Amino acid sequence: MATALNLYETLLRLLEYAELDANFKNLRTTADAAAPASNPSISGLLTLLGGQIKFPANQVASADPNTLDDYEEGTFTPIVADAISGGNVGTLGASAGASIKTGNVVNFSMSLINITTTGMTAGNAVIVRGLPFIAKNLTNLYQPVTVLFSSLTTTAGSLQGLVNPNTGAITISNGNITGVLDNLLVSDITSGSSDLYIAGSYLV
Repeated sequence: MATALNLYETLLRLLEYAELDANFKNLRTTADAAAPASNPSISGLLTLLGGQIKFPANQVASADPNTLDDYEEGTFTPIVADAISGGNVGTLGASAGASIKTGNVVNFSMSLINITTTGMTAGNAVIVRGLPFIAKNLTNLYQPVTVLFSSLTTTAGSLQGLVNPNTGAITISNGNITGVLDNLLVSDITSGSSDLYIAGSYLV
């Protein structure tokens, strides 16, 4: 038979459970209220003590010039051709391309080894295609990149590359103090043994 003392102890336990349940609900409500917003704002220095910053696989572009909206590391396959689009394509004994895109700037490096020009038009300019991102579409914005070479028949002492606007293609030329750029021609390549090594950055 329950005594007054037993009933009192049971009532205390029920009150304790009720208080714990209320506290738990309060904690859940507080935690939900403190959940990060979709566009949180932070002032001062942001320091990561571990982990990484991850961007989405598909860029969410921002028109704000002060917003970093993309980062991507990757590889690509360069192509040697005799036209910016269409035309004829040569073959490569080996090739490699790697890039890092940060915002609207792409840094890249590529190798085209043992270029074979069979089927290409001898009098056409050499075009390197296959850049991983299309260059910025701005009239007359030809973006220069560095070109090293071996086993070419051209007498040019040095070559430069120009990334063509609104394309993923590079035209290769030799500088001229008279102000005229002479394109590297397919006929300047020693088929089967010429190499091109190209690196630089460009805006997209």
